Amino acid sequence: MASMPAIVEQIAASPAVRSLVHRFSESFRVASGYRKFGLRHEDIIMECDVVQEAINRLPEEELQERNFRFSRAINISAKKATLPAAERTSPADDVEYLTPYIRKVQQEQDDLIEWDKY
Repeated sequence: MASMPAIVEQIAASPAVRSLVHRFSESFRVASGYRKFGLRHEDIIMECDVVQEAINRLPEEELQERNFRFSRAINISAKKATLPAAERTSPADDVEYLTPYIRKVQQEQDDLIEWDKY
């Protein structure tokens, strides 16, 4: 009998499942409304220690852009308004910018845990 992770990987590799997950995730992103305020998906990731360290490692320009997006979103939200459609975050602009740093920080923490075992 196949192990559970192997079965999950096999199901996840199915083109039909991938298509369904992609459609669901895009629908969720649209419904969540963060793009109406000019935010990106990774702007609304819950900040834990790993994410905070990843944010600290962002290049200065990316950090300034992130802070600008937050300031603008707070200002717009306080006015109980949304951005005009032309200024909203498009799906093409909603790209990963923080995930590589999160993965790097997580890998470093995992490595430290491994080293502490010896």
